[in-house]
Amino acid sequence: MGNNRPMPAVTGALLLIRNAHFNTLHLNENYKTCGEDVELCIDLRQKLNLEVLYCPQASGIHEGEETRKDFEQQQGNTEDLSRMRMVHRQFLKTATFKQLYNDLMASTLEAEGLRSVQGSFKAKEKDLRYWQEQSHSLQLIRLRQQDQLNQLQSELKK
Repeated sequence: MGNNRPMPAVTGALLLIRNAHFNTLHLNENYKTCGEDVELCIDLRQKLNLEVLYCPQASGIHEGEETRKDFEQQQGNTEDLSRMRMVHRQFLKTATFKQLYNDLMASTLEAEGLRSVQGSFKAKEKDLRYWQEQSHSLQLIRLRQQDQLNQLQSELKK
């Protein structure tokens, strides 16, 4: 799982945050099923200029979907996903060089991990196709971020 490293966001299932930081930002309660943890991580990075770290040595038990199991709309909430993407796009427009670099590195590691899963994953063809699409999608995101990083570098040189 590697070492501690900056990530764009981590799951709220196991998220450690200083009380003062949380009280400054709060959770966006407009999400129906998911995304408030991602937005909180982006707010930490954007508004407080902090890093979000993935710490593989930390562990906990989380009952998946337990918090909202009684909500019929738990799965596939496109409104929440759209909101998360919009928040992330807005962040990228104002991100510093270091923040863009951290996003690029996280996307690269995630894409590499998915590709390695793709190579050794022996599952149904439908599942394999899904992971191939996810890997391709992450690769496109990585390329876009690399382009943004290159543009920012050239602007900084001017």
